[in-house]
Amino acid sequence: MKQNIVLRIGLIPSTLIFTAVAVIVSVLLTVVLFDFFLIDLTLRNAISAVIIPSLVAPPIILYYGKLLVAIASTEEVLRDRTSQLEAALADVKQLSGLLPICASCKDIRDDQGYWNAIERYISSRTEATFTHGLCPDCAKRLYPDLKLP
Repeated sequence: MKQNIVLRIGLIPSTLIFTAVAVIVSVLLTVVLFDFFLIDLTLRNAISAVIIPSLVAPPIILYYGKLLVAIASTEEVLRDRTSQLEAALADVKQLSGLLPICASCKDIRDDQGYWNAIERYISSRTEATFTHGLCPDCAKRLYPDLKLP
């Protein structure tokens, strides 16, 4: 896939290369016009001041115009992505730190000092929901007559 030179080598190196090419072209134009044609001094000054810059400037202006358009579209993409990430971050709820939990009943003490069932505590602070079941050890302990696999 064809890729823009700015994307391949970066903004500053591509700008330096393009500027150097523009300077070389203007010097070559000056040398060709002055050395191969016998031009008087007044016309040389006019050529140096008006004609050569008018030949070299349009490509430079177009190049920088394209750079500005690319920068603007990149900034727009960056703003959109930033707002998406900020929205996603606002939706994230996370538990962190130490949770005081009862060693016997497994209730958790909240910031106000109240003891809450672990399901209620986690559900109120995260997007998690709970379903309940019995692990095999508890099922055997609670229902010893039931034959479980």
